[in-house]
Amino acid sequence: ASRAAFPEEWLKRWPQSELEKSQAEADKWAQDVREAMLVSWKNYKERAWGHDEIAPISGGAKDWVGMSVSMLDALSTLYLMGLKDEFEDAAR
Repeated sequence: ASRAAFPEEWLKRWPQSELEKSQAEADKWAQDVREAMLVSWKNYKERAWGHDEIAPISGGAKDWVGMSVSMLDALSTLYLMGLKDEFEDAAR
C-alpha cells in the first residue's frame, strides 16, 4: 500500500510525483514477493508441515533438528508481509 506521507528529507530531494511513482512500482514488486511467499508457504504446508524443511528436488519433508525450522524462520516474514492468516496458522 502506498505511503500516506513521505519523509520530509525525501521531499526536499525529489518531487512528490516522483516519489509516488516510485512507491507504486515498489508496491507491485512487494505484491509479487508476497505471492511467491504464498506459493512457498502453501507447498511447505502441504508437503512438510511440522518438519524442518521441504526437500528442493523431491518435495518431501526433511528433518535435521526436529523443530519445524522452516515454520519458525517464516513467522517474522509472514507477519511483516501482512500474511496474518498464514502467520496465525504457523503460530498455533
